[in-house]
Amino acid sequence: MNKLLLKKLNYWHEEDAYDKIIDRILEIPESDRDYDIISHLARAYNNMNYFEEAIEQLFIIKENGSDDPLWHHRLGYAYFYLGNYEDALEEFKIAHNLDKNDQNIKSFLDMVKVHIFMKNNYLEEIDN
Repeated sequence: MNKLLLKKLNYWHEEDAYDKIIDRILEIPESDRDYDIISHLARAYNNMNYFEEAIEQLFIIKENGSDDPLWHHRLGYAYFYLGNYEDALEEFKIAHNLDKNDQNIKSFLDMVKVHIFMKNNYLEEIDN
């Protein structure tokens, strides 16, 4: 990835200018987007609550992301905010296994577990 572009994308991320990230990356022909560019696009989509679009982008680079905890984190994040807690749990487990020191991943893993527990207990109460 072009170092100047990376610098801009990171700056816009820090400034919460996710729309600028998306607009700039969409200017790049799909065939010229590498793993890092698509990863930044997926992150920006997640931050704009465009979770389906984030998932779509992440699946483009799925093969390269299999050993990347950040890839699994971003996919788990999208699933989590779509309410798909079971898939989110699987992705955060993988991310955590790949990077046991990342506290953000650990926090999401714990949140997903709480949501699944609450959902299951709520459903049990309805069934009774």
